[in-house]
Amino acid sequence: MDITLDAAVKVIKPLIPMDEKELKGILRKHKKFLNKEEGGKYAVLASRDLSDMDLSGADLRFANLAGANLKKAQLEGANLSHCNLTEADLSHADLTKANCTAANFFGADLLSACFDGADCSKSVFKGNLMWDCSFEGAVIKGADFEKALLCDSNFTKANLSGANLSQANLDKAWFIEADLSEANLRDAKNTYWADFKGADLSGANTTGCKFSEE
Repeated sequence: MDITLDAAVKVIKPLIPMDEKELKGILRKHKKFLNKEEGGKYAVLASRDLSDMDLSGADLRFANLAGANLKKAQLEGANLSHCNLTEADLSHADLTKANCTAANFFGADLLSACFDGADCSKSVFKGNLMWDCSFEGAVIKGADFEKALLCDSNFTKANLSGANLSQANLDKAWFIEADLSEANLRDAKNTYWADFKGADLSGANTTGCKFSEE
């Protein structure tokens, strides 16, 4: 999907409050929608305030969460595959072991978010602010991190095979024993200060990269 944002005409919508009762009703109808049952309704949670809410294990496949406030939300084990999370605030959110396959995080705030053990294969993180994120043991095959700010983020033992990290800022990021085979690191920034100890870089494009000899 080709997404173009024009800062000159971009309109920031005010967040709409959400209580647990309304959320449960939306999730119930969304489940019916996914199961093609009568009374089902596609979940539209765009620009809703879901901060600090417990969505652990929730089935939100294909849901629209664009611009939603999910700051400090509990999303452990949630199914967010194919979700629209563009421009969402997921700072300090817990997505441990969540299914985020093919989710679109374009323009989202992911500061200090936790994706440990999550499956983010083919997800879009292009240009995102991802300072101090954790993807330890996560599966991120084929994901797009082009120009993302990944400073101080932890990718220890993550599977990033085929991922696109071209022009990403990797300052002090950890890729200890990570699988970066066939990944694209072309012109990635600050690779010298990142830790690639034990990482698999076989077949990776490292043009323009400089690595520490340690």
